[in-house]
Amino acid sequence: MMEKPVTVQYGRETWITLCLGILGALFYGFTVFQYDYLGGLKRGENGEVAIQMLDQMRRPFLALKQAELRLLQSAGEASAISDIESAIRDGRQKLSEYLEVASYNEEVRKKVVPLEASYEAWVSLELELVRRREFLAVGPDMWREYGEVDALVHRNSSAFLTVMNVLGDGEKPIHYDMDAGNAAVRGLLASSLTFIAYLIALAFWWERRRHESELRLDRLAHRDSLTGLANRVLLEDRFSIAIAAARRYGHRLGILYFDLDGFKAVNDELGHDAGDSVLKEVALRLQKNAREIDTVARVGGDEFVVLMTNLQNTVDARIAADKLQAALNQPFELCGKPCPLRASMGIAIFPDDGEQPLQLLMHADAAMYETKRMTKLNDASLRTESGS
Repeated sequence: MMEKPVTVQYGRETWITLCLGILGALFYGFTVFQYDYLGGLKRGENGEVAIQMLDQMRRPFLALKQAELRLLQSAGEASAISDIESAIRDGRQKLSEYLEVASYNEEVRKKVVPLEASYEAWVSLELELVRRREFLAVGPDMWREYGEVDALVHRNSSAFLTVMNVLGDGEKPIHYDMDAGNAAVRGLLASSLTFIAYLIALAFWWERRRHESELRLDRLAHRDSLTGLANRVLLEDRFSIAIAAARRYGHRLGILYFDLDGFKAVNDELGHDAGDSVLKEVALRLQKNAREIDTVARVGGDEFVVLMTNLQNTVDARIAADKLQAALNQPFELCGKPCPLRASMGIAIFPDDGEQPLQLLMHADAAMYETKRMTKLNDASLRTESGS
């Protein structure tokens, strides 16, 4: 009978946790979509590739310029001419690859469209410079026929600067894309960490709720719902443990069985609320006057049991029993008026009166009823003597 509530309770907590987790995931997804983190990551990735290609493309451009300087310093330098031609080929190849990579962004593409034309204009001037240097190597007198080289070198330098400027213009939006990618990484990291923290908090919440559910179920299974005392199930568990310890260490146990005389009249005359108040007060008095190592249990309507452990002799049990009975025999106050109730008590000692829990309880119960019977006889005798 106890497993069904456990399943229902855990199922409810699990469903709540699952729903909260789904809501958190939806909010996380909405945040990622709203701020376009994935698009920013893609832009940053494309920017990284484009900037790497741009750096690679600058190498043949600079190599071409260095070869040009060597050519101007050494007329007819065959290696310089070969380097110029090789740099031109490498530059065209890298330029083609860069233009393809840079086409991911419309703004970058617009910026680098003039690059190819600027590069070819520069290349044509480089080739013209090579041709004129070859003529100079064949016959120095032919130099004047083709004019001064200074103007050509100046135009060549201007063309080189134009290429570099176009490269710089195309590099700016690429850096913007890289910054956007970095911002997307930070935003996605912050959102992900927040979501993870939310899941961790949700897991802790679920675990705490599950633990609270277990405690509530344990209380329902082992505690009396009205008084909070141990019920029969918990009493039997404590009984078994106490008997095992008593056998091992040679101690005695005391079992006190209490029953309230006149409790039925309270329920009949004042109602069940008044009766519940009496039962709660009885529980409080027993707990207050019992030792901390003892177990106080409610086993029936107005029946209570106190399991006393670690007793050295029967005298200790009797002293504790008298203290508890005296506490219960104090007047109860109901509806602003004192309500005299007495508690009948029976006692059983382990191992003198039995070695099994049921046997000891039956002995204490029988002793309690014998006490109740003797009390009634004494009351009747007193009433007879008073009447005579």
